[in-house]
Parts: sequence; structure tokens; C-alpha cells
Amino acid sequence: MQRDWKIYAARVAGLAGVYYAAAKLGLSLAFETKSVTAIWPPTGIALAALVLWGYRVWPGVALGAFLANGWTGIPLYAELGIALGNTLEALVGAWLLHRVAGFRPSLERIRDVIALIVLAAGVSTAISASVGVGSLLLAGEIDAGELPSVWRIWWLGDAGGDLVVAPALFVAITQWPFGQIPGRPLEAALVALLLVGIGALVFSQNTALTFLVFPPLIWATLRFWQPGATLGTLLLAGVVVTFTADDVGPFSGRPPDERLLLAQTFVAVAGLTALVLAERERLRDLFGRHVGQDVARAAVGGDLTPDGEEREIAALFIDLVGSTSLAWDRPPHQVVSLLNAFFGVVVHVVEAHGGVVNKFQGDAALCVFGAPVPRERPAADALAAGRELGARLATEVPQVSFGIGVSAGRAVAGTVGAEARFEYTVIGDPVNEAARLCELAKARRQRVLASQAALERAGGPEDGRWRLGESVTLKGRQAPTRLATVYEQLVKASQ
Repeated sequence: MQRDWKIYAARVAGLAGVYYAAAKLGLSLAFETKSVTAIWPPTGIALAALVLWGYRVWPGVALGAFLANGWTGIPLYAELGIALGNTLEALVGAWLLHRVAGFRPSLERIRDVIALIVLAAGVSTAISASVGVGSLLLAGEIDAGELPSVWRIWWLGDAGGDLVVAPALFVAITQWPFGQIPGRPLEAALVALLLVGIGALVFSQNTALTFLVFPPLIWATLRFWQPGATLGTLLLAGVVVTFTADDVGPFSGRPPDERLLLAQTFVAVAGLTALVLAERERLRDLFGRHVGQDVARAAVGGDLTPDGEEREIAALFIDLVGSTSLAWDRPPHQVVSLLNAFFGVVVHVVEAHGGVVNKFQGDAALCVFGAPVPRERPAADALAAGRELGARLATEVPQVSFGIGVSAGRAVAGTVGAEARFEYTVIGDPVNEAARLCELAKARRQRVLASQAALERAGGPEDGRWRLGESVTLKGRQAPTRLATVYEQLVKASQ
């Protein structure tokens, strides 16, 4: 209990300190009136804190806001009014996001981005602007004629904090350490330097070259998704505001508050556009993880024939031995961990040889070579993958036994299903034969079997690495199939 209280007190104090520091930065850019600024980062900080830590930390917002306005020279009751408005703004914004929108701060859904724009930046900021401007009016700090202009600056300044600062905090905290994104640290440093460099070049001169900042921002988004979009936008905002505040850049020549509002609006629109793009890119990657990257690229590029087409393909079918006892003897998390290790090797080897894992079927997988991306020698690729899988699985995942069957020939490849749900698949004799060979291999000491047809179609690359043996009539087939086994090394069955 005492520890919880210390954590709570530390959060409140930390929030108050950060809010105060950000508020002083914002107030250093106040021009029309000393208590109103077009740049107000504390709004985003307060919203992120209350969404992530809960409503209980509101005293940190109130204390930070009160202290920040204590140096502006306005009456005490005006300070209290502004602090009240800022606190209500954060509380209402967090409540609307949670209760109305079912908000997820990771910002991986378009609906969350829209909720942030409408409910937080649009609605809740009007509370702070109204209460704050009303307090200044009562204190005689502004005239009634100035009210609309001051209210607009206050509202848009707070909205900018919700649209630029809050997204960066949401994503940085909820997605750290960014393990899923495809980009790497060195690339992140490079794109950050490029974004700062181009931003400084564009906003250090009055020529309208703002479009030049979009390529590095798009690069950051495509490679780093939401973290790249939000943190890149925040970085860009720092550059843009620095030059614009000194009346330099494409927004110069206007009154101070007007040019800062234009600069902040530009950055916010660019950042929100990047967030939408990040969501699309993440979905594409997720799509690729489920159907295979080659299938995803072919689907996005419109290269998948809806009516199907006949292709020369090779099929590799792999299945575990004794999966029922495997699940019975181990707790669920160990079973899943073991399956992930097993299929991790399968996916790596198959993709390294130019194939795709067409589908997972419980503890089995169908792998296809030659579709949707044509291969010069799909049979040779499949046989090489089968040999490598047999050796690596026996060494790297010795807890499981398995069977591998490889076949090749002509098959029909295409999308099947209903209008609302398609699946790319391959249908034909090679697939059926590979599945039957896999079943047969599961009962043999050497766990990898291929058909003579696959060996003949492979040609040179696999010559001398396989040995033809007996002919058997596989289940469900009339003609016998001559078996081929790995010649260069025996794959020992896992115990």
C-alpha cells in the first residue's frame, strides 16, 4: 500500500514538473497576450498521462498549470481558472476517448486516430479555451473584442498538443521496444538525420519547398510504422517551430501567432496523414505474415488470377508425429512454444529456397514452390528445402518427430472462397501426393520422402543427392509411386 502511494506521488510530481517545463516553453512563444500561445505541448502531455495512468493523476496537471501561469502576472483567480480549464480539458479528453471511442493508445487503428482528432483535439480543447479565455476576460487581461481571436489561438494551440505531442507519447510508451517494426536502429538514425536536415533546409528559407519533408517522413512511416510516423512528426515539429518563431521560412511575413498556427497545422496534418499510412502498412505486413509475403505482394499488385491457372509447381508437406501425445504431456504454453520453434525453422528454410508456406493445418504445413511467384526449377527448390529441413529440424527441434513429403507436377493455382473471404491455394495431384508421402515418411527412420516425378523434374541441382528406391501404391491412388530418399546423409528420426 505504501509502495503504491509512493508510485502515485512520484507520477503526480513528475507530471507536474514535465507539464510546467513544457508550459514555460509554450509561453515563451506567447505574443498576442502573455497567457495565450499558439504552441502548447502540455495539452498532449496531460492527455497521454491521464489515458495511460488513469484519471487519478489529475492533480499533476492542475499543479503544473497553476505554477506555469504563476509567472505571467495575472490575478490569482485567473490563474486558478486557467488551471481548472486545463485540468478539465485533460479529464474530459481522456474520458471521451475511453468511454465513447474505446480508445487504444497504440494508434494502430484508424478509428483511434479519428477519435483523437474529434474527441480530444476538437471537443475537449474547447473547454480549456473557453474557461481560460473567460478567466482572462474577467481579469481584464483582454478586451471583449479580442475574445474570438484569443479563443481561436488558445483552441488551436491546445489541439496541436493533442495531435503532435500526445500521439508520440502514446506510441512510444505502448509499443516500446518496437520489436515488430521492420526498420533497424541505424536506419532510424539515418532517417532522423535526413528529416532534421531537410526540415532545416526547407524552413530556413522563404521559398515554398515544404513538400520536400514528405519523402523522409514517408520513409520513417513505411519502415517504422506508428513509431516512425509520430516520433518523426514530433522531430519535424521542433525544426518547424524553431524557424517559424524567428519569422523565417515559408510561413514568415505574418503576425507571430498566425505563422505559428500555420506551421503547427502543417505539421499536424502531415503527422496524421503519416499515421493513416502507418496503419495501412502495418495491415499489409500483417496480411503478409498470414498468407505469405509473396502472396501478399501478388494480391496487392493484382497478379493473382481469380479464375485460377495451371502452373508447374512443387509441393512440400510436413507434419508432426504424435501431436496428440505432445499436447497431452505438456502445458499449453509449452506446446505453443514448441510449435513456434518447429514452424519457425520451416518458414525460414522454405522462404530461403523461394517457396511459400501456403497454409498451416494444425500441426502440419503445406509449402508451395512455383506459385504465386514462378520459379525456374520449383522441384529442385522443394527437394533442397526438404533435405535442409530434415537435417535442421532433427538438430534444432529434437523434441519432435516429423514426416516430409515432396512431389512436383502440374497443378491449378488461384483464389478460392466467397466474395468476402478469399484464400490463395494450390489444388492438384502434386499436393495430394506430397501429403501421402508425408504420412508414409512419418513411419520411416529417414523422415524425408520424395517422388520420382519430383526428382526427374528437378534436374541437375539435385542429381546425386537422392536415391531411388521401392515403388508403393499410396493411399487413394491407383498408380504406384517410386520413392526417393536423401542419399547424401541419413536424417535420424527424433526420439
